[in-house]
Amino acid sequence: MLTAILDIAKGAVPVLIAETLLPEAHLIHVLAPLAAILGHNYSMFMIERDADGKIHFHGGAGGATALGGAVGLWPGILPIVVAVGILTW
Repeated sequence: MLTAILDIAKGAVPVLIAETLLPEAHLIHVLAPLAAILGHNYSMFMIERDADGKIHFHGGAGGATALGGAVGLWPGILPIVVAVGILTW
């Protein structure tokens, strides 16, 4: 549960920081969670080389981080997501 909460925060916090630092730069507000999702999916801390010597970045699926980004951009989505999550659980 803690991992899920932190992954959601990983997407929401960059939006909140971008909105605080650059309130009129709406493109930055959208790019902030996208960067968090990419950083989560292709972590520089989880690098492997295959048999051919090519570098591969690994990470999580990014679903919870994307949810956090969506909640950061539009907080009104949270009750909808919670309701759908309960219905599909």
